[in-house]
Amino acid sequence: MFLRVDLPDCRLYELVIDAPAPRPIAARWADMFGASLDGDEGKGWWRLRDIPGFPGESWTFVPVPVPVPEPKTVENRVQWDVRVESEDVLGEMTSFGAKVLRPRDDEIGRHVMADPEGNEFCVFVAA
Repeated sequence: MFLRVDLPDCRLYELVIDAPAPRPIAARWADMFGASLDGDEGKGWWRLRDIPGFPGESWTFVPVPVPVPEPKTVENRVQWDVRVESEDVLGEMTSFGAKVLRPRDDEIGRHVMADPEGNEFCVFVAA
């Protein structure tokens, strides 16, 4: 919990994601969204700012507080959704290491993907 003196109009302040390697994953998303990237090398966290259309101040990746020995086996309890203008963006996402877990089909109107660290996200293509 962080005490904020001034609250933004939009109450979602920040999205924070645990990451085994915060800088590379934050840099990939910053490149994808054309966002600015800053962070603290000593503390290991990295933050995206000025993300077009993002409803909060920043998206931050922090070091995993306690590394776990077992691999990821179930879906994340939280995921993010991304809206893009064309299917071409999927190629950009896979070039930075994202994987298509389930392509859009007649049953679901979105692509289900995972970033290089296995975090799921959905990609909605503008109509």
